[in-house]
Amino acid sequence: HLIIVGEVLDYRLQESATPLVFSRGSYAVAMQHPASMKRDQLELRKDGFLGDYLPYLLHMAFVRSSSELYPQLMEQCDVTPEEWRVFTLLADNGAIAEHDLAQMVMQPHDIFTGTAGRMISKGHLCYQGEGTLALTDAGVTLSKQLFAIAKEHELAVLSALTEQKTVELKESLKAIGS
Repeated sequence: HLIIVGEVLDYRLQESATPLVFSRGSYAVAMQHPASMKRDQLELRKDGFLGDYLPYLLHMAFVRSSSELYPQLMEQCDVTPEEWRVFTLLADNGAIAEHDLAQMVMQPHDIFTGTAGRMISKGHLCYQGEGTLALTDAGVTLSKQLFAIAKEHELAVLSALTEQKTVELKESLKAIGS
């Protein structure tokens, strides 16, 4: 750890700036915690701008779904969100170079080595060749359990949609993201 002690001599406030947060090895933009949001506080007008604005709708869908999924993964499998990202990438792609994997899970390499080290000590990850990480047999088994939890969660989130609308939604999101 590096601790810097200093004295503030001058400052200015920029109301439009969004605070940057560093937590668990990743940078993020600060936002209100989902548990503190009161859904009944403000009813968005369906014909209003925000109630129909795609980035807002995507953000709220992400906040709701991740605030429900991540605690489940932690409670049931002792897997953090950072570890979850590693599991998903390695299960889909096989072995990945450590440096590339750190970038893919959005962690600085020196922080990622801690995440990888914890996963190695739990028996979920191993090095395959020079600097390449892969899931162990135990990691593959756990990833299947994690994916079952995630799929069950996804079904609950999408239960308000018909099967056809679910397919259309996923295809649309894939088109937007590519």
